[in-house]
Amino acid sequence: MADKKRRTKVYVIDDILSFRAMLDTLVGQDDDLEICGMAADAESALEDIDWHQPDIILLDQTLPGMDSLAFLDALKDHWHGTHVVMISLSGDQGMHVCQAALGKGAVACFDKSRLIRNAGEFITLMDELREGCIRPDWHDGKAVILSDRETGVCALKADRQG
Repeated sequence: MADKKRRTKVYVIDDILSFRAMLDTLVGQDDDLEICGMAADAESALEDIDWHQPDIILLDQTLPGMDSLAFLDALKDHWHGTHVVMISLSGDQGMHVCQAALGKGAVACFDKSRLIRNAGEFITLMDELREGCIRPDWHDGKAVILSDRETGVCALKADRQG
């Protein structure tokens, strides 16, 4: 019997049911990814993540109750090496929250309004996170914004290998 490759566990936090379903569909297109849990608010997610120990959390920017930035602060008490991708709004407010999220540990922000149009780039980002190597030159900066501390990871790996 062949060994089954471990799939990357993705946890979704978004208060809109239809958006959680859309993310479930997108993530489900990659055989190496699986949705391990979903929550409509940050408080419920914090209760769940110790059990699920996701590899990636997709975090909506705007949540009821505890906001996304407070969630990132609280996540530090539950950290399991999880990569957080903020699903952000476009515009000035979205950019402000995105930059704050990157400063609090998120590895990237993905523009919610471009998720369907740029589904391939979204899946590429998920694959890069799974591999532990984000390639900034594979992203044009329109749909995804990367953390400065993450963009050097591949260059360092390439230098060590070469």
